[in-house]
Amino acid sequence: VDPMRNAAIEQGVPEAAIETDALGLSTYDSLARISQEYKGRRIVIVTQRYHLFRALYIAEKLGMDAYGVSADLRTYRERVRWEAREVLARCKDVYFVEKRLPAAGMETAPQ
Repeated sequence: VDPMRNAAIEQGVPEAAIETDALGLSTYDSLARISQEYKGRRIVIVTQRYHLFRALYIAEKLGMDAYGVSADLRTYRERVRWEAREVLARCKDVYFVEKRLPAAGMETAPQ
């Protein structure tokens, strides 16, 4: 998180405009926390391309207006392994989105 935050600041993004989640153990948990605790509704997600699609999906389901930026500057040595892991993570997060939102009293995404 810190290297991405520092790079954004170096590129001119005001520090006050940047929210990071040092407690985020998963994409779903981080986005849910942004939605619920920070009341984030309009966000920019910066992550690896293979991960971006899942992050945008979760954000949409949580009622956020999310934009995505790929952080890929190079090809990763273990790209195939990370992409295979991503398939499993997508299945997990579709389940989380479908099961956790109704369980939290949110029949639809928060407004």
